[in-house]
Amino acid sequence: MTALANDVSLSEGVANAIAASRDRLLSLQHPDGYWWAKLESNVTITSEIVLLHKIWGTESRVPLDKMKNYLLREQRSHGGWELFYDDGGEISTSVEAYMALRLLGVSADDPALVRARAFILARGGVSKTRVFTKMNLALIGCYDWRGLPILPPWIMLLPKAARYRWSSCSINVQPMTFRRRSRSKNSMSRDTKTPASVCPAERSRSTARFSRSIACSG
Repeated sequence: MTALANDVSLSEGVANAIAASRDRLLSLQHPDGYWWAKLESNVTITSEIVLLHKIWGTESRVPLDKMKNYLLREQRSHGGWELFYDDGGEISTSVEAYMALRLLGVSADDPALVRARAFILARGGVSKTRVFTKMNLALIGCYDWRGLPILPPWIMLLPKAARYRWSSCSINVQPMTFRRRSRSKNSMSRDTKTPASVCPAERSRSTARFSRSIACSG
């Protein structure tokens, strides 16, 4: 009977949650039938925009101070940044936020980055991040390219059925095929006299590792 009661309780809880979600969404609908709300993402989008403009040298065109304030505001009490609300902090998201703040001139000794560094290293460091976080770091000399996977460009010559299956993830496949042909240089090092560590230093047995002295604009 206890098991049955638990099943009923769980079923009722699920039904109530679905009903509450439905009612909430309907309450947000405008009289004309549409929904209009703030579009949000995690901080990796902002971090990658900072990286892009720094590499291109176009940072004067964008409100970098606002980006810095936003990134600092989104940091959680544990020192990291979230991929989604209340996830306890996600390492790839946190590394990219850390990277962006260093590129924006925030000192590595800033209390916010000290906490972020502790959060990142406690979770295994950059070697535990996703491939594209590592690729972003490699673009500015903060990660060894040898630690990234490579796919041959001719993978696109596979039969149509195979290409169809790849099409949904082509945005992920293509960067790994391009890297086989050439490796990006640290374009920011040419115009920077004082090297600064963008990311917390990490030593690893793998070929993928941080560089302690990558050059970046402050």
